[in-house]
Amino acid sequence: VGLFGVLSNGLGIYTVKKCRHLHNSFGYLCLSHCIANMGVCATFLFWCAPTTLAQAEVITSNEIGKKIGQLNILFWDACVYSHFSISINRFICITFPLKASNFFTARVTAVFIGIPWLLALFHITPYFWVNDCFIFYDPLTWQWNYADTVCGNYISIYFDFYTGLAVFSVMLVTDMGTLLKLKLIHHKAAVFTDLRDHSHRRRQETRFFFQLLLHFHTSRVAVDGILLYYINIVTSRLQIFLSSTFVWVACHAADGSV
Repeated sequence: VGLFGVLSNGLGIYTVKKCRHLHNSFGYLCLSHCIANMGVCATFLFWCAPTTLAQAEVITSNEIGKKIGQLNILFWDACVYSHFSISINRFICITFPLKASNFFTARVTAVFIGIPWLLALFHITPYFWVNDCFIFYDPLTWQWNYADTVCGNYISIYFDFYTGLAVFSVMLVTDMGTLLKLKLIHHKAAVFTDLRDHSHRRRQETRFFFQLLLHFHTSRVAVDGILLYYINIVTSRLQIFLSSTFVWVACHAADGSV
């Protein structure tokens, strides 16, 4: 799954670079998002999989393992906030189509790309205190573990889980607003267009709707899986692996295809 994620997100980056119609704010935001997705998938491919096969617990729990965990959180948080940036971009472009191109200048687009990465850097600041705040992959239990300390508990609950849930909730409202606006635009256009143009617009709306649905669904699955883990509904090693570790990499891999 990690290999598929690296390839799919790499293809997404290549597509944005080669397709001229994606040389805009939305395309560049997607490129940044794919880079973050690829970082997460690469961590699972080149670190989690080999150490699991080797059962190398000593390696993963040392300082190198903690730094890789910190890097993985950086990519993950960049993905979360990039999702939100893309949702805002879509909402503005659909709601204000005539003003959007003037609003999303190169400087504004750079801000929309840079803020998610700056927030991600802010999130991993506590992880520099490697003795108290860290996360590492345990190849024996097949899951990522936070430090069993006050700092470790705090960053796992408030910095990662609650923050991700809050961003996901706001993104849900934004995407639903985009879909509602798209529906209103479709109904207005249907009054003034012929049947052929109406069908073309309908197909565009349908494609856009399914892209939004899939984009939203990959985030929801990740939140649902992590939620099951946090409220202890799942207990066995395999169940915990499927609802946390596997869901984590699978959502980032699928996101590249979307």
